[in-house]
Amino acid sequence: MTTRLPRSTVLATVAAIVSAVPAQAAGGYDDTVVLCAPAAPRGFDPGIAGDGPTIAAGALPIYDRLLDYEPGQTALVPSLAEAWSVSDDGLTYTFHLRPDVHFQETPWFTPTRTFNAEDVLFSFGRLFDSTHPWFGVNEVATFGPMADLRELVAGFAAVDDHTVTLTLNRPRATLLSDLSGTLASIASAEYAAQLDAAGNRAGFEKRPVGTGPYAFVEYVPDVATRLRAHEQHWRGPALTENLIVAIVIDQATRVQKVLAGECHVAPQPGPGDIERLETVDGVSVLSGRSLNYAYLAFNNGQSPFDRASVRRAIAHAIDREIIVEAVYGGRAEVADTPVPPALAEHSTSVTRYDYDPDKARALLAAEGIDEFSMKLWAMPVQRDYNPNSRRMAELMSSDLEAVGISVEVVTYEWSEYLRRSRDPNHDGAVLLGWIADSVNPDNFLAPMYSCTNIGGMNRPNWCNEAYDALLVKAGSTSDPEERARLLDEAQAIIADQLPALPIAYADNVVVVSDRVEGYAMEPMGWHRFHRARVRSE
Repeated sequence: MTTRLPRSTVLATVAAIVSAVPAQAAGGYDDTVVLCAPAAPRGFDPGIAGDGPTIAAGALPIYDRLLDYEPGQTALVPSLAEAWSVSDDGLTYTFHLRPDVHFQETPWFTPTRTFNAEDVLFSFGRLFDSTHPWFGVNEVATFGPMADLRELVAGFAAVDDHTVTLTLNRPRATLLSDLSGTLASIASAEYAAQLDAAGNRAGFEKRPVGTGPYAFVEYVPDVATRLRAHEQHWRGPALTENLIVAIVIDQATRVQKVLAGECHVAPQPGPGDIERLETVDGVSVLSGRSLNYAYLAFNNGQSPFDRASVRRAIAHAIDREIIVEAVYGGRAEVADTPVPPALAEHSTSVTRYDYDPDKARALLAAEGIDEFSMKLWAMPVQRDYNPNSRRMAELMSSDLEAVGISVEVVTYEWSEYLRRSRDPNHDGAVLLGWIADSVNPDNFLAPMYSCTNIGGMNRPNWCNEAYDALLVKAGSTSDPEERARLLDEAQAIIADQLPALPIAYADNVVVVSDRVEGYAMEPMGWHRFHRARVRSE
């Protein structure tokens, strides 16, 4: 059982952690930058880093990947691989690894060598080889984007200490983008071997070691993660010595901590605070389109959600325009397809479901349904794609009851919510969403809807072989026009069959102290600080 600290104790402990590090560095800049995150990280194994708080506190600062994204952009740039090539048939990728890359030295691990091919093979093995000793540890790659990719990987090998090949059994147009996501972070094979020898695999997730710009120092549950600059990082040391990722669940409290100078960056301000903050001196509100998607997943294996007409009736019953205003403060747009409009492959020609209670009642009547009861799952946490799931559920309940659908709103602790909703036998419809971990539309279309992910991230419990075949074809072609056409067809199937109701594409909104320099808002909602610094007051 997890014991939660009282809120007053948590805030006091955050303040104590911040005050425990030096306040000012040389040259008029503080020694510490503080991110106030809306939730605790799930852990520090990068292979489970699929949500914002886990990425911000662990995978992004502690680890590197073979490729990366240009800060604030979606262009791919070299990282641990300084160059790569692809065979003419599109099946073999050769990565030339960067030399002289150092792993972080910590009190629990002293590396005896620099990064090499052995670390890539270890990291690929735990992701793509079900016979690897570390496969499945911490549920890494057992479902989700890496599980989908695993089916395509025919093998991988070291050519020499700084050259690795990855071979596929069919072409994958988005492979480089896949390998730039945080789930594909590269870990230390030497550290894993040390943990194995000590019988302490739990240390991999509790005391992480990577090559990234910040090294892990400590995690105080429900309070904060503390990190320090990795002085031997291959890009050069981070400009700010200490990074603290504080856990501040309450939206208003996060905002107040930025205004008070106790926090420098805070995502997801309350909708009611945004306009006020735009007129306040000393802070800036950064806002823009993001790569996320909120949805309501019907259990398609459960009556009456196994009937497309019932799913369509629910879609017409819910006023999503009101949800965009009341839950997102207008900083979102109604969604019609899983692929957000920030991606070029977003379809504008799919079936749309406007708010129409009379049509909803007619669709239900045609199915012989006057009324029925359902459970509606509301997330217990804030996310970029859904800042207030409880409020959203209340609005949906009111709309659904107006057409004869009685709703019971249920929720669970977050890890339990995720675990229970993966069960194909779960009861009702689940509010969830997705933040891209790589810049490609497949990242939105495959994890939540492919047949192979039932029992995993496919919460709708929906399988359509024609849909899956389109994704395979789209992923295999190198013709951009053909790929766009196939993905458009796939989105049309989703919109017609409606295994889940798209709700909204939320803007990325971040409150930043004007003392912060070098911080860029990221399309995927990431927070990177290796080139950020805070001017002293």
